[in-house]
Amino acid sequence: MPDSMFDRLRLAMVPLPSKSQAQAAPEKPLDLGKVRHAAVALVVAPGPQGWSLLMMKRADREGDPWSGHMSFPGGHVEPSDADHLHAAMREASEEMGLKLKRQHCLGELSAVSSPRVKAGPKRRMVRAFVFALSEQPELTLNAEAASSHWFPMQQLLDGEGRGLFDFEWKGNKMKLPRIDLQGQRIWGMSLGMLDELLDRIRRLNRDPEEHA
Repeated sequence: MPDSMFDRLRLAMVPLPSKSQAQAAPEKPLDLGKVRHAAVALVVAPGPQGWSLLMMKRADREGDPWSGHMSFPGGHVEPSDADHLHAAMREASEEMGLKLKRQHCLGELSAVSSPRVKAGPKRRMVRAFVFALSEQPELTLNAEAASSHWFPMQQLLDGEGRGLFDFEWKGNKMKLPRIDLQGQRIWGMSLGMLDELLDRIRRLNRDPEEHA
């Protein structure tokens, strides 16, 4: 039976295919150019408060629809990338100086897509990969990252900072879920990825014998 956060994370993930079976990055956008493929890295490592999850606050940039948002390091899949996993590792290196390796990857979460809109940026299909490191690395942020944050996994599992906030888009007012921690707000697609990871860990905690 798993006795550490690392073991629970490893068991919670969808296993990766072998490198020879890995899905190649598409050389052309799918759906007649209406979808752009992207990949992100969810990186966990032990810290002063136990296992923690790394996120970055995106720099304020004109034309970036996610400007100033909390996100995971990642970006578009390029034709030069061997596969989506390679894209996630490359982007993590470029944005935060992370030197991730395939053996650090525990597995993959479900792919998510940005909402359909008639105008604005193309839809993005994002694949999320979970990495575990033995210690928190020294980070070197590029111009795309305003700051980095390590959020303790136990706080996230305990639901600290959970709530709703008012959001208005094209005149429509709504309440959306969020997590407020360390003076930062996690919401949107990033929160969806995080919630899937937390749900997988919680299921393992409830039914450990199924994965023993």
